[in-house]
Amino acid sequence: MEYRLVVTESSFNKITVSDDPSVEHLVYSFGSVSRYGNVVEFVLRDSRTLRNEEYLHRSAGLVETSHELAWEVWHRSSGYGVLISSHTHLGSSYFSSTDNAQDFRICQNVLGFCDNYVRIVSGADGIVAEVISCVDKTWKPVDLIKIVGRTGMRWVTPKNSSLSQDCPRLEEAVHDRTLRVGPGAREALESISRCTFGFVGAGGGNSVVAQFLKFYSPAGMIFVDPDRVEIHNANRFLGFRKGDVGRFKVKVLAREIRQFDPEIKVRGCRAFFPEGDSVEALKAADVLVSFPDNDATRYDLAVFAARFHKPLFDAGTLISYAGGLEPCRITARVLSQLPEGPCLHCLGVVGGYGPRIEEEVRQAQASYSDRPDLAPAPQVVTTNAFAASLVVRNILAYFYPGLVSHVPAYLQFEELEPSVQDLSHFFPRRPGCPVCGDAFEAERGWADASPMKRLLQSPVDDGDDSLLIASLVAAEPDRG
Repeated sequence: MEYRLVVTESSFNKITVSDDPSVEHLVYSFGSVSRYGNVVEFVLRDSRTLRNEEYLHRSAGLVETSHELAWEVWHRSSGYGVLISSHTHLGSSYFSSTDNAQDFRICQNVLGFCDNYVRIVSGADGIVAEVISCVDKTWKPVDLIKIVGRTGMRWVTPKNSSLSQDCPRLEEAVHDRTLRVGPGAREALESISRCTFGFVGAGGGNSVVAQFLKFYSPAGMIFVDPDRVEIHNANRFLGFRKGDVGRFKVKVLAREIRQFDPEIKVRGCRAFFPEGDSVEALKAADVLVSFPDNDATRYDLAVFAARFHKPLFDAGTLISYAGGLEPCRITARVLSQLPEGPCLHCLGVVGGYGPRIEEEVRQAQASYSDRPDLAPAPQVVTTNAFAASLVVRNILAYFYPGLVSHVPAYLQFEELEPSVQDLSHFFPRRPGCPVCGDAFEAERGWADASPMKRLLQSPVDDGDDSLLIASLVAAEPDRG
């Protein structure tokens, strides 16, 4: 079994950087658990940094707290899947004899409230981390720590990990021209080489994104889509070959990626998200990329990404006729949901309705236009490809440290003008958001704690669903 910790950038700084570098400090964190394959991930949700007056003793070699504080923390942990205790050493990171004696007593109490207890010591030379559970009451090393935020993703391998400390090796000759871009290019490529990308939708948009990303040698790709290739896909499905009509899209893309680079681990899941095995399949993804044809699916993805601290890059297109025969607007919306930033719901994506209404919304929005009578849906190849290029641009900017000040949360592309606008400043993260907000009930960081919830209720009576569907289609001119 491989144990991992997934933590946001700000939380990682809290647990590894002391507010007073001359003395040790202690932080308690609470999180949930994600399980897939032979991996157990502890997803850190909230942290409690101790105030100076809460220490009974605090020095360069020891921190001590009261029994009352310890019991408060243990009781709080009963609402979570894991309690994480982390403290700093001024020198080397290791579990001292004092740490071992205290943690032996503490874990016997903690496991009466919470199923898992993780202990971490950070020092000048790195981190050591171990986990003990109520099922297997022996200490096991935490093998990998993934740190995610608004400005990138990185991995830390604890000193006591059973995994290799080495980063995946880059093929210097293959990536030579990219490495010449700047000093940060190597770090970006190394991060991408450790990443598995999960694609929701394997049509024209994500086929372009996947074909671009394969050149950066990612660790893996997971494609989720139940559809088969149709002849009208041929003009924008990158990888289409004669004879592919009738084949599953995920199989066609998997074939293309494997033939290009057999080292990329590729998996296909023939299901709509979040149905079938799609949720379990995407747990193994580090980054999500979505090109669905409706906002109901986008909302479910926003919830999923928030629960597991996964960056989500999304795009969709729309052709508007405004009652005429020729289009008056051809547009694409490119959204980025990053940990600690606004989620897709903050960016205007509506969902979370009952199953019957959601299915009607999916059908109503699947036309890619305000002319459902034109089905199968009209598509403009250049708009599709440009939106996919913007998604790839945002992904690369996310991984390249310091290249840009921020990854835009909301880009709007207008084909007919043409223009690209950054509208991110209109859509800040909302602390009261039911998906990424600060409340205990918000979806952020809950991982496998409970089934995916439908938080938003229909604003109209169930007896008049047609009004709701019509209002959603009319009021969302920028959705894909």
